[in-house]
Amino acid sequence: MSPCCTIILVQHTMKALRGCFAWLALYALVSLALALVVERRIGERGPALAAGLVAGAIASVAFSHLFGFARSLRELMLIRKAQGGGEPEDGKLFAAIGPITPDQAEGVLPGTIRCGTQSLRVLVEPDVKIVHNVAKAGAEVCAIGRYSMDRRALIVDRNLETAKGLFARRLNTIGTALMNMTVMTAIVATAFTAFFAAVPLDFAEDRIADLHPSWLEIGAEDWVETNVRTPLVAAGMPVFVQAEPGASLQPGEARGRIRSGGNEANVTRATAERAGEEIAIRFYDGDRQAGVMVIAPDGALTALSLFIEDIDPETVKQARVVLRKFEGGQVAGRVSLVKQGVPVCRVVFRVTT
Repeated sequence: MSPCCTIILVQHTMKALRGCFAWLALYALVSLALALVVERRIGERGPALAAGLVAGAIASVAFSHLFGFARSLRELMLIRKAQGGGEPEDGKLFAAIGPITPDQAEGVLPGTIRCGTQSLRVLVEPDVKIVHNVAKAGAEVCAIGRYSMDRRALIVDRNLETAKGLFARRLNTIGTALMNMTVMTAIVATAFTAFFAAVPLDFAEDRIADLHPSWLEIGAEDWVETNVRTPLVAAGMPVFVQAEPGASLQPGEARGRIRSGGNEANVTRATAERAGEEIAIRFYDGDRQAGVMVIAPDGALTALSLFIEDIDPETVKQARVVLRKFEGGQVAGRVSLVKQGVPVCRVVFRVTT
């Protein structure tokens, strides 16, 4: 093998390895992120990692189609610019469209492309795919690459292709990439929506002692509860994983978040006191009172205050309350509220009345 062929083979191999490593890095990153999401909900690393690997493969394919979509869209813009008589700029991508004149006989490149009134020298990287017959003298071609002022040439690092049907091919590529990306994304989104519907946040809070759900998680849980879980249960499809909010806590213990009027608290404890037939449960962040909920004898929420804000009765009706009574006058449960699309409260607790 000649030295020239050896160099070209090495260049091909290195580019292929770079592409392979880039895809593997993307796959690993996406899989890890999805595995962490699953582990945060179920509290077990093994099953979470397995789920992440499977979902990560599908999501990585979706990302690859996204990159392909972005690349084709960028190329389409370059083509439109070239058709409008654009000028190449040093170090920037440029599309040269016009008849090609190879420097040597029999279609050997590099060569020169006639773009409007100017001639642009073209240098093709060794691993660029050259579509059959496009290097033939006089053939209308499209070459996309970065223009080098020092070399006074367009360094083509993408396919060199015929100009015939160029615009239609790019539109077709963009449409295909967009469709594939949408399908793959829909698969992952549907799978994770079903997972979150089957495994409620109550389950994670019960199993993971140091879990402090973010406001994003709290808002997402309310959306799933409203739009997915409740309709499924109403249709006779029960939630696969059952949980009892606050059942694993000690009396006087609470966990959750409250925010109102610019104040925010990480709730750590709760107390209860009777007010006639009703029970007032107070939530604290250390020694600071963050909220109060009042429960009627039938378990209905009759009043809710967050810091100094008294929630109006109509909004109180929108709060989600789950209660369970234990021996010794103990009550455990969870209260959550999304106000005007913004989560403002989610607390699990266990108190002695």
